Amino acid sequence: MAGRFSHPKFRSFLASGAPNNGGKVYIYETGTTTKVGAGSALDARGGSDVANPLILDAAGEGDLWLAAGAQYTIKVDTSADVQLSSTDGISSDDLSTWVNSGSDIYYSAGNVYIGASSGTETLDVTGTAAISGTLTVAGLITANAGLTLGAGDDLTLSSTSDVIFNKLTASQALFTDASKNAVSNAITGTGNVVMSASPTLTGTITAAVANFSVAVDALTLSTGNETFTYDEGSFTATATGLTTSPTYTVKYVVIGDMVTLFIPLITGTSNATSFGLSGVPAAITPAESSTNVIFGAQNNSAEIQLAGVDVKTDNTIDFIFWSGSAWSSTGWTNSGTKATGSSEEIAAGAGVDAISYILS
Repeated sequence: MAGRFSHPKFRSFLASGAPNNGGKVYIYETGTTTKVGAGSALDARGGSDVANPLILDAAGEGDLWLAAGAQYTIKVDTSADVQLSSTDGISSDDLSTWVNSGSDIYYSAGNVYIGASSGTETLDVTGTAAISGTLTVAGLITANAGLTLGAGDDLTLSSTSDVIFNKLTASQALFTDASKNAVSNAITGTGNVVMSASPTLTGTITAAVANFSVAVDALTLSTGNETFTYDEGSFTATATGLTTSPTYTVKYVVIGDMVTLFIPLITGTSNATSFGLSGVPAAITPAESSTNVIFGAQNNSAEIQLAGVDVKTDNTIDFIFWSGSAWSSTGWTNSGTKATGSSEEIAAGAGVDAISYILS
């Protein structure tokens, strides 16, 4: 059977890009300058000889059919007999690979290689490809040598998609991560930056407004001369010297060596001459005991004008009061109500004492 050369027609262009109007297409025995004789080149009707050369129309097009089982050399000239191209080894088997379907063509028997004679993918392009419209990919995009987006272009992924790069160099917001071969220019603009896995920030963070908010578990700040560690948290403390041993949540903030505890109102029925808390984490326990003054406390339902908090080195806190000549931690009455707040705070059921001390 005859195979048709190109679909829907053979087409030729000049170097200027204009159609090869009146161009001439010669069919030779492959690798020679011997024109194919009668009966070797067939037209669409499968029997009549085609003209050799085939004269192209004003659009540079023409119907060109080749006989099955043979190879040819196809030479294309201009209407003025200036050669444009000459290609050996053309066969109808090569030409019949594509199938017409209305105004479409398709091929489903194997892979298509562009720019090379072999490859591994269904469509394998060696070189560059330009797409001016939308590229829709239902599967995985693998960029082995790099993926570049033009200025102002976006890469949009579905909410369930993963992005996996062997190397990523970004001109917009991204943290540099040498372990992942990711490099970024400076981060600017508005919006949120979400970090995880203990990232390290270098350089200068500048807030465009007066308020700058950072929600972190721990933060190390360096001024160039000094380094400060910021941390915050809470722990559960158990009250001692009361009949029920209630527990309370104590919050804390650490800036460098300075610790500030926020102790809620501690109150209950006394059963001992001491009064305190246990359960202070070792990380915020001072190397030496530290005493802070608080104003307003209750001992056996009576107001104490001057009381204090002694943060000890054994992970405990003693509530103390001024006995007139010295601080006392064992002079509490072992009955009645005692509390770290005034009668007004007890009545309101709320109150917080903030105390600070140095770790070392």
